[in-house]
Amino acid sequence: MFGSGYINFDPAWPWSLPGWGPSALAVAALVLTVLTVWTYLGVRGASVRRVSAVLVLRLLALVIPFLLVLRPSLAFEEDDIKLPTKLLILLDYSRSMEFTDDFNHLSRWDNARRILSYPGVADALKKLAGEKVEIVYYQGAEDLRPYDPESKPDGNRTDIGLWLHEILQRHGAERNLRGLVLLSDGADNGRRFSSREKATQFRGFCPIYAFGLGKATTTSKQNDIALVEIFVEPTPLPVKTKATIKGIVNAPGFENANVTVKLHIDRLDGKGDQRACPDKQVQLKKTENNEVVMVCDAPDTAGEIKITMEIVPLIGEVTELNNKISTYVNVTTEGVSVLWVEGRKRLESTFAIRHALSRDPRFRVYYAERNQDTQPASDPEDWFNFDKRHYDVIVVGDISAKRFCGNDSKVLSTIRDKVTNQKTGLVFLGGLDALAASDWGTQLAAPLRDVMPIDLGIPPEPRQIESKVRVVPTAAGLTYLLRLDENANANGLLWNQFFGALDGMTNLGKVRPTATILATGETGDKMEPVLASATQGGRVVVFGGDTTYRAWRRNPESLPGYERFWKQLMLYAAQQENIDSSVWVKLEKRRVSTGTSQRVPFTVGVRGKNGQNVPNPQFKVKVIGPNREETEVPITQEGGQYQGYFWKTDLSGEYRIEAYASGKDAEGNDLPGTPGVARFLGYAEDLEILRTAADHESLEKLALDSGGRFQLADERRLQLFLEELVTTKSVSSRPKVDLWPDWRQSLPPGSPAGEQLEALWSSAALPCFLLFVTVLCIEWFLRRRWGLV
Repeated sequence: MFGSGYINFDPAWPWSLPGWGPSALAVAALVLTVLTVWTYLGVRGASVRRVSAVLVLRLLALVIPFLLVLRPSLAFEEDDIKLPTKLLILLDYSRSMEFTDDFNHLSRWDNARRILSYPGVADALKKLAGEKVEIVYYQGAEDLRPYDPESKPDGNRTDIGLWLHEILQRHGAERNLRGLVLLSDGADNGRRFSSREKATQFRGFCPIYAFGLGKATTTSKQNDIALVEIFVEPTPLPVKTKATIKGIVNAPGFENANVTVKLHIDRLDGKGDQRACPDKQVQLKKTENNEVVMVCDAPDTAGEIKITMEIVPLIGEVTELNNKISTYVNVTTEGVSVLWVEGRKRLESTFAIRHALSRDPRFRVYYAERNQDTQPASDPEDWFNFDKRHYDVIVVGDISAKRFCGNDSKVLSTIRDKVTNQKTGLVFLGGLDALAASDWGTQLAAPLRDVMPIDLGIPPEPRQIESKVRVVPTAAGLTYLLRLDENANANGLLWNQFFGALDGMTNLGKVRPTATILATGETGDKMEPVLASATQGGRVVVFGGDTTYRAWRRNPESLPGYERFWKQLMLYAAQQENIDSSVWVKLEKRRVSTGTSQRVPFTVGVRGKNGQNVPNPQFKVKVIGPNREETEVPITQEGGQYQGYFWKTDLSGEYRIEAYASGKDAEGNDLPGTPGVARFLGYAEDLEILRTAADHESLEKLALDSGGRFQLADERRLQLFLEELVTTKSVSSRPKVDLWPDWRQSLPPGSPAGEQLEALWSSAALPCFLLFVTVLCIEWFLRRRWGLV
C-alpha cells in the first residue's frame, strides 16, 4: 500500500555535490534570470504587453533546463514490502588460474571451487536465498559465461574490464543488486575496456567485493617446464625420409629432471592417418635452452602435416599449459634434394649452386667438402647424413674416390643401394680428380662400377682433354635435358652461338652399350662423348665438363640457358622431368606471434609442365583465418619473385594460405585450377603464463573504486562476508519509493528504438526537450513578427 507523497529532488552532477552544489545552481539561475530581464528592458518601439509576452516565453525556456538539472519528482513510498535482490558471484577461469601456488598446493581455480563448496559458505548462501537474495553465478576469461563447476581454467585472457562491461550490460538497469563477489588472481591483461573506469560505474548500485587468489610472489622461474621453440629439418620434408624435430625447453626448478617427450604427426589433408613416434626419455640438465632432438619417419605420401612435441608434466609444475608446442611442415614428392660433394672449392659448383639451383625453391642443396685424403673422424655415412636425410640426387664433383669415402668403400656400397633400390639419382662431373682422371677406376670404387654408364675399368687416353670443347647435343639429349628453350630455333642458336666452348673436359672413355649418349664434345676433328646416362633403378649421369660457369654464362643471352641446364640436369637425374603444372606457396616462418601486427611474408610461384617457367602468371591469393574469415592479399613482383605480405594475425589458431594462378605455361597449356596451399600457426604470447604472479593490488583498487572492499580469498573470510550480508539491511529492503516522473529511467544500449523512445518519454526527458524547442520557436516567431529582432 502507498504511504504519504512528497516532492523529491535528484540534482544532476555537479549540482548534487553537498554544500556548494545547490547554492551554485541558485546563483546561476539568478544570474541568468537577471540577464534575460535586462536584455528585454528598454526595447525601443515595443509595447509593454509584447515585451512581457516575449520575456515570459524566454524565462519559461530557461526554467525547462533547470527542471532537467534539478529533476523534481512526486515520490510515493510503498510500505512493508520486501523486494527480492541479487548477489553476483564471478570466478576467474583464465589459464593463470591453473598455477598451483594456492592453499595446500591447489591450483587457484581448484581453491576457488573449494572455497565456494565449503560448508560454512554454502550455509551462508542458503540463508541469503531465504532472505529473497538470488545468487547469480558467472565465470570469466576472454568472455563472460554462466559458471560451470566442472569446467577447466582454459581461458586465454584475464579480461576484467570486459567482465564488468558485460555485467553492466546485463544488470545495469536493475536496482536490486547486493554486490559482485569477484574471485580472481587479478592478473588483468584485457585490452578492450579499462577495468578501473568500469569499476567506478558500479559505485552506488553494485559494490565489488574482491577476493584475491594465488600469490603475488609467484614467478615464472618457479618449478616449471616450458617448450619455447620447435624446429623441423629438412623443410620441406620429402616423403619416406627421416624428419629431425628439435625442441627448446626451459626447466627452472627441474634441473637434471628426467622427462618423457612425445611426438605426434597429424595429417591435415585427410589422406593419411595420424602418427605417434616412439616416446623418448630426456634429462633436462640446464635451467634454460635444453635441446630435445627426436627423429621420426616422414609420411609415405605428400601433403601438409602438423607436428606437435609434448613433455609429460611432472608433479609440482606451476602450470602444464606450456608443455606442448606445434608447427606445420610440407611433405612433398616434388622438388629435388641434392647432396653435392666436392674435394676442393671450385667455381663450377659455386656458380651452379648459387646462381642456378638455390634461386629455385624446388631445389634443396646440401653441400659437403672433403679436402683431405685421411680417414674421417666419423663414419662417412654419418658425414653425409644418410640416416637423417633423403637425397634425390647425389652429385660427385672434382674429388677422388679415396677422398670421397675415406678409403672405405662401404659408403659407396650404400650409394649403390640407394641408386638401385631407392631410385636415387647419381651425377658425376668432370675435373682433375674426377672419373677416370683419378682413382674411380680402381678396386676402391668397385661397388659403383656396374651402375655407371661408362666403363671405369678401362682408363681412356688421354684421361684429360686440354683443348677447347664445344658441346653438341644429340637427338636423345634434345628430348629434354638439353632442350633449354621451347623454340627449336632459339635452342639451336643457344648451343651453336651463345654457349662458348669449354676449357677442356674429362675423357669419359668407353660408353656402355646400355647407356644413352646425350651430348658429344667437338675437339677439332674428333667427337668424344661428353654427357651420358644410364638407368639402374635410379638414373646415373656423367658429364665431363667443368667450366660451364665460364663458357655458358658469359652474356645475357646465354645466362638463362645456363641456369636451366643445371636445373634440368638435377630433375633429369631425379627422374622428375615429366611432372604436371602446379602452384606453390613458400612461407618464411610457420609460427607467428599474434596480437602484435606481425608481418607474415610469403612467396608464391607456379611450375609449368616438366618444371618449365611460366611467363607472366597472374596470382590470386587469400588467407583464411582461424575464424574462417577470408582476406585477399595482393601479390607484387620483387627481385624476380612473387611476394605477398599478410598482417591480420590478431587471432590464435591455424591460418591457411591458398594461391591460385592463371595464364598459360611455355607450351601453351592452361595453368591448373588447383591452389597451392600452406599453413602457419598464430600463437599468443601467452600472457596468462608469462604473468604468473597474482595482482592483489589491482583487485583492491577495483574494489575501492566501486565502493566495495578487498580480502585475500579463504573460506572463513568469504563465510563471514556472506553472513554480514544476511544481517545487513539492503537498499531494496527499505520502503520502495515510486517516482513520477522517474528521471533516471533508461534502457541498456542496443535495446529496440521503440523501447528507448518509450523510456525517454516516461522519464520526462523527451517531453522537456520538445517543450523547450516549442517555446523557443514561438518566442523567435513573435520577435520576428513584432520587429524585436
